[in-house]
Amino acid sequence: MEKEYLSYNSTSISSYSKSLRQVRWGRNKDHDCLPQINLTLLFGQKYRLPFYYRKLAGNIPDVKTLRKLLVDINNLGYEKIKVVMDRGFFSVANINELYRHHMKFMIGTKLSLKFVKTHLDTVRNTIRNWAYYSQTYQLYAYSLSITWNYAQDCPYKGDIIK
Repeated sequence: MEKEYLSYNSTSISSYSKSLRQVRWGRNKDHDCLPQINLTLLFGQKYRLPFYYRKLAGNIPDVKTLRKLLVDINNLGYEKIKVVMDRGFFSVANINELYRHHMKFMIGTKLSLKFVKTHLDTVRNTIRNWAYYSQTYQLYAYSLSITWNYAQDCPYKGDIIK
């Protein structure tokens, strides 16, 4: 488990069921206007085996499901977990939650975000250089560490940890 990367994703399943209480009107990736139920799945990259799944109400967006995952993983007793997520899970609150739980993670972001644009603009003209090409993955890639402005509300003390 310590050497495994876990991929976390969700899908929506459209339904006309009147008996399933979690069927709700929501927005899916295809922009279908139907009631749905969401299914989240966490599976290992190395062995391709499911590790965790949960069904959620259809009106809960991807970005809101991460907190439930972190609570469940904490209840299962796992500590050193590495999670890979797509950009549907990106939010400042989610990044702060992942840091708060001391989890290692990789997450996609939208190219329109200001901090992404700032760093991308510095290499935009040179990224198609062979120095940035990965023969193994057959793609051009650029990686850099950035400083994240972490903030955690402490409602009992009435202050914010930064």
